[in-house]
Amino acid sequence: MLILLVSLAGCGQSDGGADSTEGAASHADANSDTARPQVVPGDGVVDFKQKGVLTSAAALFGLDGDRESLDMVRTVTSDRAFVTADGVYAFLETPGNFAHLAQVKGEQSLLIKGKLLARGRLVHIESTQPVEGKVPFDMTKYYAYDGQVTTMTGVNKCMCGIKIARMHPSCELGHLHHLVAADGKIYHYVQFADGADAAATMKYHSMPVSVTGRILPGQFISVETIETR
Repeated sequence: MLILLVSLAGCGQSDGGADSTEGAASHADANSDTARPQVVPGDGVVDFKQKGVLTSAAALFGLDGDRESLDMVRTVTSDRAFVTADGVYAFLETPGNFAHLAQVKGEQSLLIKGKLLARGRLVHIESTQPVEGKVPFDMTKYYAYDGQVTTMTGVNKCMCGIKIARMHPSCELGHLHHLVAADGKIYHYVQFADGADAAATMKYHSMPVSVTGRILPGQFISVETIETR
């Protein structure tokens, strides 16, 4: 098993969170199913309009674990992944997103419009619409995805620490955390992975941390260990 050590710290403002295979599409017409990104300099936020499948992140990667011990917020927001032709996206843990996502039960095909924080592949939902028929892309490549075990350092930040006004950050649902790396990329802790330690990620509020875990599509991490630096 390959183990990498990446030395990172703090929080940058780069919008480089999406790679070429999972970036927000930039060549589609605004009236199509993928909106042309309109970037505001400095915040890395783009318009988002994608068709895809809303599903459980843990189940998508074959990591489904015990859900009884964790709260509804994690089930409705933190454990949701949106799979599109461009890759996997996650959602901000905000009241607005909770209201939209709580209405969707199980796995469902949707058209989602809103905003995307590209460096975190994090979506703020403005509207959802059911989509009929099968999605025109292959989801099976994500099933039981092994990922790569990596150790990274950064800052363990919640929504009120990720101060991007157009993404409507809020900790009203609890101070759920993300790892913010030095290059500005934001990683999301998988909440229900068997053998993972998602509960430990709640201990270190706005503190520098070292995290070892499996990096998965959509910048999710299945955490093996997390500790302060």
